[in-house]
Amino acid sequence: MTEIEIVFPNKEIYFLPHTIDSDEDLKSSFQKLFGCLEASKAKCVVYFYCSDRPVSCVNGSTTILYIGKTKGSIKGRYYRYSAKLSNGKNGDFYKNVINYYGGLKIGYFFAENPREEEKKAFSRFRKIYKQNPPKSKRG
Repeated sequence: MTEIEIVFPNKEIYFLPHTIDSDEDLKSSFQKLFGCLEASKAKCVVYFYCSDRPVSCVNGSTTILYIGKTKGSIKGRYYRYSAKLSNGKNGDFYKNVINYYGGLKIGYFFAENPREEEKKAFSRFRKIYKQNPPKSKRG
């Protein structure tokens, strides 16, 4: 089983078609990622940001950097924040991920109750890694 299958068991996982693999013009890269048709159609989902290569955790390492949920679309949730994600502390975080851990991609699965599914995912993640995902402030 892969890490994603363990944290999100029995879910049909999809990925947005674009990967951010360069830290040049990060705002445009986020706009391309979140502006795609698939991001518009991904409604009522639990989503997760992933790196290509694992980052260290308290207990092991993970490619899952962030877990979130939305009843709306991923595009509606994030496209407008492309500039904020690409600047300041957020920009520094994502540039480091891109430069040291490979590209950044977004995975998701559809959920009847995104809030409950997100809670379950955080619980499984914490059980395995003894912490929240590196970019998640709370779970």
